[in-house]
Amino acid sequence: MGNESLRSGQDVEAILRLAIQSGTETGGDLRDQLQRSADELGISREALTKAEDRFVATLKIERFMKAKRQGFQSKLTKYLSINLMFQFLWGFLSKTTPFGFFYRTYELPVLFLFVSSVYIATKFVQSRQVPTHSDPSLKIWQVLGEPDTYPINHGSVASQRL
Repeated sequence: MGNESLRSGQDVEAILRLAIQSGTETGGDLRDQLQRSADELGISREALTKAEDRFVATLKIERFMKAKRQGFQSKLTKYLSINLMFQFLWGFLSKTTPFGFFYRTYELPVLFLFVSSVYIATKFVQSRQVPTHSDPSLKIWQVLGEPDTYPINHGSVASQRL
């Protein structure tokens, strides 16, 4: 095999991943293989431990972000259904009440729609914010056992568990 098949560092990484995967199928401890590879590359144990800790922390943050997005999606469904039900109810009542009282006060459904839209937009932005390692919401999520969904407004129950 010549050098013409290797075009980038990504090719080298892919080959190394395949070699590691084939090595783990035959048995052996992954940590030992990692340490041997690090020794061959001249990487100290301390640097390897720090890199592993950073990798684990990055994975936790990715899982946390996924849980936040799923929590937002479930909240969004609830907010939209409540808003739709409110608008339908308001429209129904405006047609059936005497003197069209609800029809004349159209400001309230528009205000409700505006406030709920601002609330949903705020929760959307919160669901996309990447936390730091010292973020209290990340710590609460870890205390809760790293669930698949994380409510954006976790409330006082979750903060009391800290």
